[in-house]
Amino acid sequence: MKLNGKSFTHSFGLSTAPVPVEPYISKDYFELERERVFKRSWLCVGRVEDISQPGDYFVRDLPILRTSIIVVRGQDGAIRAFHNMCQHRGNKLAGTGGTHGNVSAFTCCFHGWRYDLDGKLAYIPDEQSFFDLDKSKLKLMPLASDSWEGFIFVNASLTVGETVDQWIGEMAPLVKGFDFSFPLAGHYRTDLRCNWKIVLDSVQEAYHVVALHRRTVASAFAAKENPFAHLTSARMFKRHRSVSVWGNPKVKPRPSESLALKLARLSSPYTPSINQTNHPGLNPEQDNNWAFDIHVLFPNLQIILGEGYYLTQWAWPVAVDQTRYEVKMYMKPPAVPSESIMQEFNKVMLYDVLLEDLFTLENTQASLSSGVKTELNFSDQEVACRHSYEVIDAMIRG
Repeated sequence: MKLNGKSFTHSFGLSTAPVPVEPYISKDYFELERERVFKRSWLCVGRVEDISQPGDYFVRDLPILRTSIIVVRGQDGAIRAFHNMCQHRGNKLAGTGGTHGNVSAFTCCFHGWRYDLDGKLAYIPDEQSFFDLDKSKLKLMPLASDSWEGFIFVNASLTVGETVDQWIGEMAPLVKGFDFSFPLAGHYRTDLRCNWKIVLDSVQEAYHVVALHRRTVASAFAAKENPFAHLTSARMFKRHRSVSVWGNPKVKPRPSESLALKLARLSSPYTPSINQTNHPGLNPEQDNNWAFDIHVLFPNLQIILGEGYYLTQWAWPVAVDQTRYEVKMYMKPPAVPSESIMQEFNKVMLYDVLLEDLFTLENTQASLSSGVKTELNFSDQEVACRHSYEVIDAMIRG
């Protein structure tokens, strides 16, 4: 939706009232989010390329679900997810979050119980010493799993009401057909002392660009004709949301950037070379001076799509005031060695921009936790933040 004399907020039927601080600092509210949001949602945990071969697996710790999970590709090619828990005494079966590899079976290091890749209990050392043991009832505990556009999702609910395709819903046409085969170019992860929604809010609006990123990328997304980096268009759905960011076609590249542009065909999020695209899902409103699209898949994944690259950002809740933040950058592979210069420039610039973003988050949490302030005020340019609050709060209150 483009602005045609009416605000985004009014157009999507959202409230304009101040938003309470409670959801960002209340332990009770956080526990309701655990039960009513995350335990009932499809959660993206990785990409199919992460486990491309039979026996490939990775472990992801999910504190918000109070569990750790194994995601594995079976010998039959199917992707499955299990709680990372041996059925004997509950030991973690495959290590902690970040562990990955290729195995023919999972063997618990505690007592040697072994499980096939489909979760079946295959071997118990000294099995005859147990009493009336039924191995068929001691399979690894599964989570519902599925994939969409190469993204792997899991659902911890015992009664999954929607398929992943139904869950994605209206967002699908904006992403369908995008080339997600680009290799991983950069991966950053850190633990933050702030609420997960503070992290999410910081990456779904461009209002902060002019002030916070004035030394790095502000000139790429704001100019005389758009001094406050207004969005070019926005789309709010049942749960998900999407906005398009304006790009300055007259931005002056830095000397290092100019060199990279001369040598490379690769696109950059910080240069005017990406303002046009022929991809059917990108720039859905065909906005002028378009830079990239920000898609937020409920509840905690942001996907930035541009011409020749994409980024994923997760805000994983750990506690009411703790979040695990993870960013992955994927880029079209260089065709010649000189194109690596542009890719390295993009990685370094992204790192600098992320540091600027993270600088404010823990300070915000500390201030809000004081209890001095009870409400927040969102502008029309923060429509995605307001939509996020209203969707979550409806699930909590409803």
